[in-house]
Amino acid sequence: MRMNHKQERKRLRAKARQKRDNIPPAVRSDWSQQIIKQVIDWIETNGANAILLYLSMRSEVETNHLFDYLLNSGKVVLAPVMDLKQYTLTPHRITDAERDLVVHPYGMHEPNTEACLPFPLDKID
Repeated sequence: MRMNHKQERKRLRAKARQKRDNIPPAVRSDWSQQIIKQVIDWIETNGANAILLYLSMRSEVETNHLFDYLLNSGKVVLAPVMDLKQYTLTPHRITDAERDLVVHPYGMHEPNTEACLPFPLDKID
């Protein structure tokens, strides 16, 4: 029986997550640091000011150091808010990690829409 698009996407996501989960934590951390260093170099080289990033969870590339670096560097830090009914993502500005982040029903952190303003897509570097 042939899978539909939704089933195939779910299967591929599970397969990728399993591969990521099997990477030893020390290796994943080292790779994350290397990736984040390259991202920071790119941001600085290209003069980017308004940066949209995901807030990592589980075995994803760790973005917490990038997040802190951007906030401490005076950059405009944005993260997506997921609307489960509309199935959309909207960038919101974060200025204070303690105040501005809440836990989404899926378990990841996201901007608190009561504290963080939406940010125009055309202003993101």
